[in-house]
Amino acid sequence: MEQNYSYLDSSNQQHDIVLNEDSFKLKQRDQVIHDTKLSTKPTTFIKDALKRFAKSKAALVSTIILGIIVLLSLILPAALPFDTTGKVSGTQYLPPKIFSAGTGFWDGTKKYKDIVYNPETELPDGNYQVSAILNGSLSTYSGTIENTTNKFAKGGYIRIGSSGKSEYVWSSSTYTLNPSDNIELSYEIDSHVLQQYDAVPYYVALSKDDQVIELLNSSQYGQNTIDVSDKISNVDANLLENCSLRIGINAVDDEKMIGVFVKNFSFKVNGSNVSEFSFDDANSALLNKKISINSANLSGLSQAEITLCSFTYDPYSVAYGSLEYIYSKLDFEKLIESGDIEYDFDVGISSFKALKDTCPITDVISQDVESAGGITVITIKTIVSSYKQKGYKTMPYHVFGTDADGVDMLKYVFEGTRNSLAIAVIISAICFIFGLCFGAIEGYFGGTVDLVMERFVEILSNIPSIILITLMVLKMGQTFSVFMLAMCMTGWISTSGITRTQFYRFKRREYVLASRSLGASDTRLIFKHILPNSLGTIITSSVLMIPGVIYSEATIAYLGIGLSGKASLGNILSTNQVNIASNQYLLIFPAALLAVMLICFNLFGNGLRDALNPSLKGSE
Repeated sequence: MEQNYSYLDSSNQQHDIVLNEDSFKLKQRDQVIHDTKLSTKPTTFIKDALKRFAKSKAALVSTIILGIIVLLSLILPAALPFDTTGKVSGTQYLPPKIFSAGTGFWDGTKKYKDIVYNPETELPDGNYQVSAILNGSLSTYSGTIENTTNKFAKGGYIRIGSSGKSEYVWSSSTYTLNPSDNIELSYEIDSHVLQQYDAVPYYVALSKDDQVIELLNSSQYGQNTIDVSDKISNVDANLLENCSLRIGINAVDDEKMIGVFVKNFSFKVNGSNVSEFSFDDANSALLNKKISINSANLSGLSQAEITLCSFTYDPYSVAYGSLEYIYSKLDFEKLIESGDIEYDFDVGISSFKALKDTCPITDVISQDVESAGGITVITIKTIVSSYKQKGYKTMPYHVFGTDADGVDMLKYVFEGTRNSLAIAVIISAICFIFGLCFGAIEGYFGGTVDLVMERFVEILSNIPSIILITLMVLKMGQTFSVFMLAMCMTGWISTSGITRTQFYRFKRREYVLASRSLGASDTRLIFKHILPNSLGTIITSSVLMIPGVIYSEATIAYLGIGLSGKASLGNILSTNQVNIASNQYLLIFPAALLAVMLICFNLFGNGLRDALNPSLKGSE
């Protein structure tokens, strides 16, 4: 039986419906209907947090870097054979080295420029070993030197004067002059350093005690000749006895004034040079102290010609290469007994034979025998491999270089990193636990309890932590326990404040009130309902406490009151700050490692905060 129905919709359109028996039959009458089984695997809060953390690339990379740093800080100090407890002879300030010398990058070499060249030895003048100069790296060129004399320099000017000072040069000897003699003074004066400045007037004079007999006052540069006999013809004979000759300038108002420059100075009496004051080589005259200068700041030499050189130097060859070494007979006998060498004192140097690869001696040069007072002393001059003598099997490479004590910086820096991390983790754990408990009590109970506890926090937090730490360290000593106590005095306050805020935020939520109405205890409410929801933010602050402690330790150490007798990044930076101009690598490597750790901890903490946020559970 069919029935027809019709209706109008909201737009006044008519619809017809036909209903019959089939319209009321069940379509799934013969099928069992039930809930579909979940196809996805069940997850937990921790698994979900790890999944979200892994999707944060910045946090993941930071975690990997921190893991590598922690791993290296545990492995390298134990694996590297270098000593970091005291001074190591002969290895001071070795540059960082990874590649072989001559590679040009991180190869442990030093480049020297403008070093005085010794034409007699055809080597740089100074304490440089020939074997350490890389082949083909030595090049020579002409140059000039200023304000210092050198036995290899030639010519030059005697410099007189500096900004606003009266200065002069004079003979180191005195003379008794006779107007009847033919006395002539000639010199060449220049102003090559004055450049655009006006000519500086100079004078030439004879002086005795405080009296000055002026011979010439001029601003004329170039070659000059003075007939001294004519100038002193009417001078009292007493003033001409034991007088000195001088040339100089008086102070002027022009602060830019640098001075005048004299060369080819000739002082002749009856046609013969007075050797004490005549010169055609300013460098030689000053070097032999024929001329004196009344200036404490300048040597008086300018633009002396000299040969300079540049070269690449391998200090590792000096520190660990071959060198001469003298053994006593007793020391040689010890090497024989240990089986390192074979040697017969009666036969001499031809009997030498190295028996082990670890033997430091590569050759014996001579055996010297001396007798004194019936005692015979035997010494053996040898060539030794320095690195084997220091106990290494192969030539060591110092990846981060060495410091003023010859200590390997790679091992030392990661020892400091290990200690800094250990200190930071211990202090952060103590501050986290105490701050968590303190803040939870404040936030959960509130009221009078919160009021009293918060006033205590305010009083303590108003004391600058750096002052508190400094006072405690200075008063009680620079030990680990004192530093830890000082850091813990105020380090927990930030965790306490965040925990208190989070507890106030969540303790009146519906699920907490529902649980309380069902009879849940305070402990269950805190640890089951409130704390898990607050954990993300609290843990982030706690993770960031670790770099905060490391930074505080570095700051205290930089002030010179760091941990005594214990390597840390702060102590390393504090000790090596004096080398900032000469050996920058001693600061670059520990500072870079410290910066990388601080950045990574911040990124790691941010990733951890998002991962542990319960409100993000199940989100991508």
